[in-house]
Amino acid sequence: MPLSSELSQRLAMMEKKNKNPEREAKDKEFYETMKDIDMQSAKRMHSIKSKKRELRGAQRQTKKKVEKLKEERSHEYSTSEDTRQLINRTFAELELSGKAHTFDEWCNECGCIHLEEVLKDSTIVDAPGVVDKDATNNVQKKL
Repeated sequence: MPLSSELSQRLAMMEKKNKNPEREAKDKEFYETMKDIDMQSAKRMHSIKSKKRELRGAQRQTKKKVEKLKEERSHEYSTSEDTRQLINRTFAELELSGKAHTFDEWCNECGCIHLEEVLKDSTIVDAPGVVDKDATNNVQKKL
């Protein structure tokens, strides 16, 4: 279908208006700039992701090293059963001697508890070879 002359003139004028070489150059420059920004952004995003990946790997390695060191050093700091018993016994003796001066049986002259004074109030042995368990318990409670 042929176009009317008026319509073809309008089309020619619109094409002339739209074919501005200066604007096309600016549009092309803008397009290239936007493309460059997108590429930089993609590179930056890739770089961030790779750095995060490297950081996670380094953190895992650090945790493994720390765990390995802890395991190696735990043997150095672990105490034997004999040492534990010695520590517990020493603590119990220190605790007892720290409280000993508050007992009635405490001797201020020599600074100790005389067993004769403790055993004086109770009869432990009723007959040779027979021990009174209640009296023994009472003596142990006083100590």
